[in-house]
Amino acid sequence: MKKPIILYIVITIICVIALIMGIYYQFFKADAQETGNQGNILPDRTEEEKQTQEELKAEFNTLFTNRLDKKGFNTANIEKIDENKDIIYPITMVKNEASYEMDLNIPVFNIAGDVPAEFNNTTQQSFINKANQIMTGENSTGQNQNTNQTTNNVTNSESSSNTVNDTNTITIDTSANTRVLYDISYQAYINGDILSVIIKSTLKEGNNPQRVMVQTYNYNLTTKQAVELADIIEPYGLTEDEINEQIKQVTQEAVTQEDALASAGYETYKRDLESPIYEIANIHTFFLGANGELYIIFAYGNNNYTAEMDIIKMDTYPEIENGGTIQ
Repeated sequence: MKKPIILYIVITIICVIALIMGIYYQFFKADAQETGNQGNILPDRTEEEKQTQEELKAEFNTLFTNRLDKKGFNTANIEKIDENKDIIYPITMVKNEASYEMDLNIPVFNIAGDVPAEFNNTTQQSFINKANQIMTGENSTGQNQNTNQTTNNVTNSESSSNTVNDTNTITIDTSANTRVLYDISYQAYINGDILSVIIKSTLKEGNNPQRVMVQTYNYNLTTKQAVELADIIEPYGLTEDEINEQIKQVTQEAVTQEDALASAGYETYKRDLESPIYEIANIHTFFLGANGELYIIFAYGNNNYTAEMDIIKMDTYPEIENGGTIQ
C-alpha cells in the first residue's frame, strides 16, 4: 500500500510544480515582454531580422504609390498655396512618342513658405527640366547630373514655364538608338510632425545604361523647417555609431560582391568606401517610412549612369514623452 501512496504523492508534486511554472510564465514573463516592448528597453536588432539588399531593393520599389499617407495627421491648419489641393499633390503626364516614352508622377509641395518653395525648385531642376529636354530633343547634347536640383516647365495646367541653365553636363550615346524611357514616381509619409517625400526616377537613354535617381525631402510641419538626418537620430532612438556601423557593413559587402563579379569579367559600379558621401553630415537622401523606419538611400545613379544603390533600413523608437515629434 505504501508504494501507490508514494507514487500518488510524487505525481501530485509534479503537477503542482507544473501549475506554478505555468502561472509564472503566463503573468510574469508575459508582463516582462510587454514592458520591454513598450517601455524604455529597446528590442534587439538581431541578425535574423535584417533583410538582404535584394529584399530591401524589392521592398523599396513597392513603396511608390504616388500618394500621401497622412496616418491620421490633421493638415487642416497648414497654410496652403492652393486651398483646393492637398499639401502634396501630383503633376502627372503619360506620353508615348516615336523618340520617347514618359510616365511622370511628380509631387508638388502645396505648403506656403520658403522651404517648400525650395523643395519645389529642386524638383523642377532635377526632374521636370529633364522631361522638357526629352520632349524638345535636347537630351542628346547632355543633361544636368545633379539630382539635388529641379524645375516646373512640363506642359500642365498647374505648372509654370521656367528655364534653368544646366551647368553639369555629361556626354551621352548619340547613336541611332536614342529612344528615351523616363518614369517618375513618388511616395509621401507623415510620421509625428515630419513629412517625408521620396521621388524615384528611372531613365534609359538609347544605348546608355539605365539610371535610377532618388531625391528625398523631410519637412517639419510644426517648425516649418527642413529636417536633416542628425535631427532625428537621438529622438528616434538611434545613435550615430549604430548608423555608421550599418553603412559600413552594407557598403563593404557590396564591394566584396563587386570584386567577385569584376574578377569573373563583369563590369560593375565601383564604390569608394573612403568617399565623404557615407558621412552622416553629408547624407541627405533619407526618409521615415510607413511605420517610422529610417531609410538611408545611396543612389549612385544620381551622378552616374547606373541603377546601383545601397539601402540602409533601421527600426526607430520615438521618444514616448514627446510622441516622436521633433521640436
